Amino acid sequence: MKKIFCILVSFFILIGCNQDGETPVNGEAQPINEELLHMQEKLSAAIEKIKDIEGIIETNVHNTRHELDRLHSEVQMLSHLIKNSNLFQIKQAYIKDVIITESETHLIVDFAEFVIDDTMPNGFRIDNDEVDYVKVRLDSDSGVFILDDVSLRYANVEELKIHLISHERLFNFHYAGEQLAAISEQYLP
Repeated sequence: MKKIFCILVSFFILIGCNQDGETPVNGEAQPINEELLHMQEKLSAAIEKIKDIEGIIETNVHNTRHELDRLHSEVQMLSHLIKNSNLFQIKQAYIKDVIITESETHLIVDFAEFVIDDTMPNGFRIDNDEVDYVKVRLDSDSGVFILDDVSLRYANVEELKIHLISHERLFNFHYAGEQLAAISEQYLP
């Protein structure tokens, strides 16, 4: 009898637990479904915005690439004209020092020659048989370009002076007639 009584009590306990475990889900599911639908709409709108932005970016990239190609061609053309013009001349020199006064800036330089030579390990050599320093005037409107890693960047005269502290560097001197129009540091691997 005790067995039957235990079985009946266990049965009623299990039925009670089972009924307590069943809670009405339908009432709670409706707000969750609405929230999920709202989030799905927001996600769809965000995806559309992303697609629009991607289109704008692709258009900008295309336009920028086109503009860079145009500028590159223009630079190549101007470089070719300068190299083949009698008005412009390029010389190479090591800059020893920069002298800045209130009215003028001068460079102390030793002219050398950068020669393309395929027999050399780096494909060039620098001919500078004798050291002969000369004073060259740098006008305030002359461009100064120094290497920043392997790329040239525009610099002012004070930056040039600081740049030269570690050692002499080879520069290209770009002359327009007799006037020094710009100097640009030569990359030497």
